[in-house]
Amino acid sequence: MEYQTMTVYWIYIVLIHVVFVNSYSVHVETSLEQSSDGTMLEPVFKCVVDHPQDGVLYDVQWFIGNDLIPKAGSYNVTYQTMNTSSLKTDHWADNYSLNFNVSCSVTIKNATSGNTVYHNTSSPYFAGITSESSEIVVKESEQVEIRLTNSVPLSCPTSLNDSMKQGSCKLPVNIWTTAEKYRERCRNGLLMEDLLIDSLQCAVTFEFNEFGNSSIVFNVTGYTDGMINYQNRTSRIHFNVSNYYHDRHGIWRNISIPEIKATVVDRDYLVDWRLCTSYNDPHMTTFDGKTWENHRPGEFVMYRHQHLPYSVNVLFSSCVAGYATCNCGVAVRSNLSLYVVRTCAQVSSTQTELLTFPYENLTLNRTTDLHVSKLGRLYEATFPTGTKVSFDLSYDDTWISSVRVRASVSDIDATEGLCGLINGDQSDDFIPKQENNSTDEQTFLLSWRVPLKSNESLFSKQPKLSPNLNRREYEMYSLCTSIPNDTSSEVVLNTSVPSMLCTEDNSITTNLSLLSDKTTEAGFTEDLSYDPNYSETDTPQVSVWRNGWTESTARTFCQNSFNTDLGVNECQTLTKIDSSSYIESCIADIKLSGNTTYLQDTMNTFKGACFQEVTHGEVYYVNRTTDGRFLADIIFSVLCPRDCSGNGNCTNGNCNCFSGFIGSDCSIQLSSPLEGFRLPFDGLCDSSAPRSCQTFFVIGFFHSDVIFVKLSIFVIFTNNSVINTSESFTHATYHHYNLIALDISLDSQGNNTGAAIGCYVTLSYDGTTYGDPQILLIYDKDMYDCNRETLECTSKAQEEKEPSDSDNLVLIAILVTVMSVLSAITAFLILKKYKSLPCFVKKSMITSPPPRQHSIIPHSKTKKNKMPKMDDSIISSHPPMQHNMGQDRRRKPSISFLSSAQYPQSPPTSHLQHNTRPHRIPPLEPCIISQLPRRQELNSNKRFSPYKS
Repeated sequence: MEYQTMTVYWIYIVLIHVVFVNSYSVHVETSLEQSSDGTMLEPVFKCVVDHPQDGVLYDVQWFIGNDLIPKAGSYNVTYQTMNTSSLKTDHWADNYSLNFNVSCSVTIKNATSGNTVYHNTSSPYFAGITSESSEIVVKESEQVEIRLTNSVPLSCPTSLNDSMKQGSCKLPVNIWTTAEKYRERCRNGLLMEDLLIDSLQCAVTFEFNEFGNSSIVFNVTGYTDGMINYQNRTSRIHFNVSNYYHDRHGIWRNISIPEIKATVVDRDYLVDWRLCTSYNDPHMTTFDGKTWENHRPGEFVMYRHQHLPYSVNVLFSSCVAGYATCNCGVAVRSNLSLYVVRTCAQVSSTQTELLTFPYENLTLNRTTDLHVSKLGRLYEATFPTGTKVSFDLSYDDTWISSVRVRASVSDIDATEGLCGLINGDQSDDFIPKQENNSTDEQTFLLSWRVPLKSNESLFSKQPKLSPNLNRREYEMYSLCTSIPNDTSSEVVLNTSVPSMLCTEDNSITTNLSLLSDKTTEAGFTEDLSYDPNYSETDTPQVSVWRNGWTESTARTFCQNSFNTDLGVNECQTLTKIDSSSYIESCIADIKLSGNTTYLQDTMNTFKGACFQEVTHGEVYYVNRTTDGRFLADIIFSVLCPRDCSGNGNCTNGNCNCFSGFIGSDCSIQLSSPLEGFRLPFDGLCDSSAPRSCQTFFVIGFFHSDVIFVKLSIFVIFTNNSVINTSESFTHATYHHYNLIALDISLDSQGNNTGAAIGCYVTLSYDGTTYGDPQILLIYDKDMYDCNRETLECTSKAQEEKEPSDSDNLVLIAILVTVMSVLSAITAFLILKKYKSLPCFVKKSMITSPPPRQHSIIPHSKTKKNKMPKMDDSIISSHPPMQHNMGQDRRRKPSISFLSSAQYPQSPPTSHLQHNTRPHRIPPLEPCIISQLPRRQELNSNKRFSPYKS
């Protein structure tokens, strides 16, 4: 019986325990409660017991980690009281930071006996912010989603309503990344980074939630570094909360959010050796390696991204008249920025007209649009995607020998133009503009030619760049590489692509943009023209072998030239590049030109392609040869321009010239005179203009960054006398291969009597040997007109006093009119006088013919004329007359009303016309009486004498 009673007792105890276990599970919850002063809602932790029972009391204790929080405990409380007691912020804020585990323990006691019935501890509750994963793997240009969860509600003022709480009570979480291994800051124009965040401010925000447990999601993108990495890259993603406005206890300030390890997998290998080229006359290669020829002139779209505002236009003009064209212009457009280099003045299919110096202009809208670098004759422009455009000037002339576009990961399945679609399939490379299917070579080519006067032209005087190309919208990325609010913090934004230009070494880009404005002001503008006979329908002639060349001799020559070149051999041995297509181009050039002019440019194009690919492959900087040298060092040591002409050492692709030599290829002697430069304003500077006449930008070819300047100063005075005043020496400021600046402090107002101040400008590389001088004049163009050739200045005030040609014409017209009026009046008076003369006078005047020449002609200085005899007739047409000289009365010579200046004189018919004596008039014949007025006879019986007055 006793045994049975004990069995029943234990069964009862077990049942009670089972009931308590099933009924009294414990867990922690969070919520918001008013603070003690009633002004704030603050987060609290509550210990919750499921299925409470009557007749029991509770003891509650709180733990953070393993630490007991004594001030938060509650003892011998009922369930209703226990539910109102909680772990408040005041209990732990001074000693702990969020992102900890909190738990509570509950002891259940019989309310009557006080005996412990049940004891249980909750599972740990993570209080803070955490991510779902601690490691991620992301590929370059691809995204991975990261989710952050916050389990603690945000404190918020009680005075705010629900909508105001949503707008005001938000928790910002900062994000930044760090690389595990050190990498150089910049390479190939791009920043060397690992990760990008799709957030504008390198931060994400938790919204207000009364019960916590809110989540946010953001994306991390693998940074495209433009390098073919030899191994994966590793970075860490970090988080913190710098400030929460309503956090009066500072519980968020020192929160420790777990970091995330990120492995970045390379994708640049997909565009290894994806190089689009146009070189010589020109030979074309698409991104997918398809080779073809283009001999047509004009402007063409070489490369254009289908979704991003990036494009490259090229310009071709005749270099082998009627047969072939060559590159003479490159225009690189990125967003609203444009970089143009042009070497031809005219586009033609038959004529060649090159500029003396390349025209260069950079319009930079944002520094993050384009990265430009220049080294001697080599130009490079890099898009934010990492796509790079390289081109260089020919050594034999100012043609652009080659244009190379290296693709980036962002170009895959997204390119068009002469470079074709990059997808690894050559069969669809010839897709015409605005079409989807590939076609023949010429149809494809002509579809990408920019029509004359088209808005698509990038070489026009004022190119029209639209803000967008009507492409799809792209993500916005942030580069977050340091702790926000740190003094060295950096946030760089990019609106379109998962890579960024290096602006730290972008000084030449900024300078080029500023200098472009200055050179435009200085008159260094060369507008592009088209040959009047240019026609878009012209087709090139078919070339034939000439000058003794055959395909066999050309092939032998080209193969030998490539096979014996050390740089070509090293590139073919250590890289994947093949010279076969370049040899074929060499043969085609000889057939077109009949000579080997293009050989050097062809080999330079090959070496440029090799150099470009090596600089984008990390393996060449890691792997070594048996002698311990890096592959990159070996290759770069044989890829210098012209092998440094034998006058220097080749290091990293650059020539270090020996003493006495300069230039990118060390081909210029230091003692060579510096000639062939061009002064601004055509050497005439207006001192009254807003621009300064102290700093002058000079264009030319400058083979050294050290340039000596000699200034021989003179003054031109108002009487056009020139006096030399002084001579000074200074240094030019070197900007790049084609541009220097001169600081010339000449004061055109310093001499009140001087019309202009000028100087002979001569330049030198060594400070001893100077080139030919160029004249610079500074004067006030409002006051003077000056001539550089004659060194003469004319005062404009004096010119205003002197009558102009138009004024002279008016005066002449007035004089002629006055003379005509006077002549008419004189003729009228003579006629009136004539009518009043006696008849015998009239008759004598009529019967005596006028002399042929009335002007008095002086004696000749070379011949003494014989004076006529008295009995000779003065006028040769009149026979001699006999008369009594004593009775002859001398008369004045007759005067002609038309001077010799008005009517040209006939040549003299006798020596008599050169006599200065006046002509004598023959004696008058008696008047016939019957012709006289009868009135005289009636009034007088005297005989009328004609000799009496």
